[in-house]
Amino acid sequence: TIDNFFTGTRSAACGGVTTIIDVAMQNKGETLQEAINNRRTLADSQVVVDYGLHLCITYVDPEILEEIPMIVNQGIPTIQVFMAAHDPSFVVNDGHLLGILEKTALNGGMVRIKCENATIFEHILQTTLQNNSFKPEDYPLLHPPFSEAEATQRAIMFAEELKTSLSIFGLSAKAALEQLTWARNRGVTYVYGETSPHYLTHTKEYYKSVDARNYITVPPLREPEDSSALWRGIRRGDIQIVSSGHCAFTVEQKKFGDSL
Repeated sequence: TIDNFFTGTRSAACGGVTTIIDVAMQNKGETLQEAINNRRTLADSQVVVDYGLHLCITYVDPEILEEIPMIVNQGIPTIQVFMAAHDPSFVVNDGHLLGILEKTALNGGMVRIKCENATIFEHILQTTLQNNSFKPEDYPLLHPPFSEAEATQRAIMFAEELKTSLSIFGLSAKAALEQLTWARNRGVTYVYGETSPHYLTHTKEYYKSVDARNYITVPPLREPEDSSALWRGIRRGDIQIVSSGHCAFTVEQKKFGDSL
């Protein structure tokens, strides 16, 4: 992005934000502790506000799972995972997800999860790449609401079975929220919802504008009825968190793919 830890947290401080939570991404070949240490090394000399970390696990083996208790005990109780992503190396499969949920639950942590069906996304992406007429307004077709809803239901079922606290972030679709509401109504109150301001204030109509590239988000902006459902979810208490994932790209940076 255009920001580093200094410029980003300076802007935060000027806006009255005194604490941020960054994400330590596990790179290929890294242990969880190495991922945390590397992120702290980068941040500690630059930040001007308080900060904490989520830890995003992208690779799982038995040794990685055994690190989770130590990570939670050192004050990083939120383990982040992706069920789907534009970069497949970020994604954990269902078996690995179960292992992460189980270890996190046993040690009093919480799993923070972005829900989308990876197989459906990959199928639609490959089909779309063969369509030379793809336009920005077609972007939401890559991430249909039913794919978010199916993955949300699956993640909740895993969390319910293992009694793991689960925070579903990036909620954008009414259909996905319905899965969360259904679970909480039947007593699965350790499953939580998190959305972002753009899903509350913008709709996919922006993808028809001349500067559509400036509104690309994952998941995409949705229909007006999805935004209305999210507002109702906040009022009901099914969505507890509204947060921004700070990814500051300039307009010039967003033009990078124009000539590809």
